[in-house]
Amino acid sequence: MSLSRRRARALSAADRALWQAYVVNVEALPGRALPPPEATITPIVAPAPQPAPGAPIALPVAWQPPPIQVNVTPAGLDDKRWRALRRGKTKPERTLDLHGRRAQEAHDAVRGFLLDAFADGLRCVAVITGRGSS
Repeated sequence: MSLSRRRARALSAADRALWQAYVVNVEALPGRALPPPEATITPIVAPAPQPAPGAPIALPVAWQPPPIQVNVTPAGLDDKRWRALRRGKTKPERTLDLHGRRAQEAHDAVRGFLLDAFADGLRCVAVITGRGSS
């Protein structure tokens, strides 16, 4: 069985131009010289499409959070567990109280709390929020 090597493909003109644009500000290491630059090739740039005259211009839409769904079982929970949570039958295994913390402190505390709870395999935690201040 013979192992054959694939012959390396030559770079396209667009790839060469992109590489040259990428390494334009590269400096040589101390005591070494940069290799001579390859023949510069101007990249082919397609003109930006122009909207048809009289056509409405679509403005970028700001991100909108998904709508809140009430009384819908969240992903990852079966109906029985969801009912138990809603009715208060499932007790939290750990609780975090955020009263008296500023926004950044609270954010850091919640992140750490949830990471620890996940690492410990906890299924139900409670986060008690305060009024909040910045």
